[in-house]
Formats: sequence, C-alpha cells, structure tokens
Amino acid sequence: MPSSPSLFGHRSPAGPPPGGRPAASPRELAVLRRRTLRITRGFALLNGVPFALTVVLACTAGGLLGTKVLGQFTVGMLLGVVQGTLLLWTAARFDRRSAARCDAEAERLRAGDRTEAR
Repeated sequence: MPSSPSLFGHRSPAGPPPGGRPAASPRELAVLRRRTLRITRGFALLNGVPFALTVVLACTAGGLLGTKVLGQFTVGMLLGVVQGTLLLWTAARFDRRSAARCDAEAERLRAGDRTEAR
C-alpha cells in the first residue's frame, strides 16, 4: 500500500509489513508508545492547565474577565486570544516533535530494521 502525503506534508503510515509478520518486538513498541505518550502529555498539559485556570477564574472571580484593559478589549478576550495562539503553537510543535521523534522510529520498525535507533 503506497503512502500518500497528508495535510502537513508528512507521509501516512505504510500499513502492515508484508506477510503479516510482526516487524518489532514488544519492547521496541513499548519504547515508541512511551515517546508518543510523553509528547502527547506535554501537549495536553500546556493547553489544559491555562484553560482550567481560565475556567476557575470565570467561575470564582465573576467580573474579572469582563474588566476592560485596552479600549474595548476585556481580560476574557485577551485570555481567549492567548489560549488560541497557545493552541496553534503547541499543535505545530506537537506535529514537529512527533514527526522528528516518532515517525522515523515507526518507519524503521515497520520496515523490520533491528538496528538500534538514536
């Protein structure tokens, strides 16, 4: 099954190895899962913590988010812009990091290469 480019220019998974034989040991797959989990956890924390703090502020400090800061801009609007920017930045960072740290390793394992990766 040939791979095709995705939205961000990365190749899609090549599919299972020929003959259906496992290309990687359980230990190698566990290492790849830990790398993926570490990157995913960082993305969730970088976006979840500021969002949770904003929700807590909205629930506890009623009028604070409606306070005007710059002309017609309020604290809530500025926090929304900051969170949107943070989400876009962390999504791009997540994509780059997973491509750099996980995709090459997954391709190596899919190809059945048993040499140790970096």
